[in-house]
Amino acid sequence: MRIERARPAQGKALEVLEAASALIRERGFEGFSVRQVAERTGISLAALQYHFATRADLTMAMIEHRLNWYEEELLALLHGLGGHPETAFLKVIDWFLDDAASEGTTSFAVHFWALADYDDQARRALDGYMKVYREFLALLIRRVSPDVSRMESLARGAMLTSLIDGTVPITGHGRPKHPEFKTLRSSIRRLALDIAKA
Repeated sequence: MRIERARPAQGKALEVLEAASALIRERGFEGFSVRQVAERTGISLAALQYHFATRADLTMAMIEHRLNWYEEELLALLHGLGGHPETAFLKVIDWFLDDAASEGTTSFAVHFWALADYDDQARRALDGYMKVYREFLALLIRRVSPDVSRMESLARGAMLTSLIDGTVPITGHGRPKHPEFKTLRSSIRRLALDIAKA
């Protein structure tokens, strides 16, 4: 289930990636520069460019950092699951829904999806993450419904990723709260379980 990626950032590199992420949340991928990240972290532009020569390099490092975080979180969640398969499955759906509604994910996802629309590196990184996401859900689906084939479980995993990620633009952090969304979470949980058991 592991994608081959760079090692997680630490120390000053982590500080740089966090500052870049904050700028993305504030201004979008098109509204930040290596110079602004250097200013925010107090690092000289030359020192920052030694590690991240271009804005594209910094952007990809930031995406890789976020994808590493997701993968580690998913693996930790998987190791912590026990008990009844349906209960574990719904626990994971809740985690994904909570994450989709979080400030960092709402902002990152929207900007990342937009960037992946026109940037090949970002598109490949997104595809790699989505593959891990689908495979993780497919594994849980097969725990709930052991007779489901691997291909069918992956198709159902794709349905679930669309269902969960589709909540970001309408109920993500900072989005307006509409009365019709009050039961959305419970409806998604019920539908997700139906997809897993169908």
